Amino acid sequence: MFNSLFFRLFLALWFVSAAALLLTGIYTDRAIEEDFEHFIKTAEERKVENVVEAVTSFFKDRAENDRLRLSQLNHLARSQNVRIIVYNKQEEVVHDTHDHHQRGKDMPHQKRNDRSILEESTHPLVIDGTHLESVTVIPLDRDREMGFLTPVEMDFRTRLRNSVLAGGAVSLVLSLFLSAGISVSIGRPVYNLQVAAEELKNGNLKRRASRRGPQEIKKLSESFNSMAEHIEKSNYLKKKLTQDISHELRNPVSSLRGYLEAFHDGVLPANQENLEHTLKELERLDYLTVDLHQLALAEVEDKAVNLEPLDLNETGKSVYEEVKPLLEARNIKFKYQAPEQELVIKGDRKLLHAAIKNLLQNAQRHTGEGGMVKLSLLAEKSQNWAVVSVSDNGPGIPAHKLPYIFERFYRADDSRSRDTGGSGLGLSLVKEWTRAMGGDVQVESREGEGSEFKLIFYCKN
Repeated sequence: MFNSLFFRLFLALWFVSAAALLLTGIYTDRAIEEDFEHFIKTAEERKVENVVEAVTSFFKDRAENDRLRLSQLNHLARSQNVRIIVYNKQEEVVHDTHDHHQRGKDMPHQKRNDRSILEESTHPLVIDGTHLESVTVIPLDRDREMGFLTPVEMDFRTRLRNSVLAGGAVSLVLSLFLSAGISVSIGRPVYNLQVAAEELKNGNLKRRASRRGPQEIKKLSESFNSMAEHIEKSNYLKKKLTQDISHELRNPVSSLRGYLEAFHDGVLPANQENLEHTLKELERLDYLTVDLHQLALAEVEDKAVNLEPLDLNETGKSVYEEVKPLLEARNIKFKYQAPEQELVIKGDRKLLHAAIKNLLQNAQRHTGEGGMVKLSLLAEKSQNWAVVSVSDNGPGIPAHKLPYIFERFYRADDSRSRDTGGSGLGLSLVKEWTRAMGGDVQVESREGEGSEFKLIFYCKN
């Protein structure tokens, strides 16, 4: 468990969240403290300014007697919770609200240096444009040695800090559940993919991974499912190939056995006609074994392919001259078309010759007497490709059968017997040989109009 993807991802996400919350909490706490103290100081300065303005207004009114003025100062000091000390031009104390019971001559004169240095602030009193006196305003509820803030403000700051801590704790718990949710959303699809891979390894080729989770996991699941489908298809084709080979071999072997037993038992005479039928079955068996051998070689590219520069015109002309008599013997018109310039490609001379010949033999089997087969060599200069085209005007291939015509032992025309339909490996060999030489195979066909097969190679010119 502790080594699982879910646990590691969960711890990583939660630790990152906790670290981010811790740093954010520290920064927020310091920022709030600094801003709060700045706000209190600004408010305190504004209060002092208001007190100074009020004291100035008291002394501007010369008509007021000293007793009334002192009473106003004492009331102002009590309402603002400050100590107000008024000085004359000789910096002697005129009135101190802290000792408001003393005034005039009965109050001892105090020098300015006797004032408390804590939280004091002295401002000039400007009356009628003349600096007559000065005033010191000292907050009574603030002591710098104990901290600038009042007990109420300190309590408010403490409660604010506790609220930040509580919010951080709640966020930490929420990040715990969020990290678990994200870890599950990523870890569960990976686990399901692992289970699917285990089942596939154990032989359950029908198993597919669910497409859930992040986009990358979905793409990984799609790739896994494509791989599983490919393995399932390959396994099916492998089984089908074994069945088809055994079936294809059984027919000529059974026929040969029947002829030989009939010769042995005297049921059939071993005359020329019966021996020719026996030789045909041997030829069929020989063709099949040769095709299977060629197909096996084509699948091992490093052993079957000898790539070299060769002229496509030369190979096409050679195949044309070899196949022409066979087609003409069946009263099939055979046309050959090639460009004048050389078409140099990189390929295997023997495999290319065999591939073109197989396509022509396939066209011959599907074209009746009086039909036409055409071999064309084309140069696609815009894309630098060389194309070998083999077309016929036979019955064509149904659209629903086109995707399967290159499969081994597949015959598009189910009515054809193995005597006239070949081994069913010809087009498979053409595909394997062409791709082994770095080319591609394409086919176009319409029912009643014929078919066209194309071998496409990269042209070196």
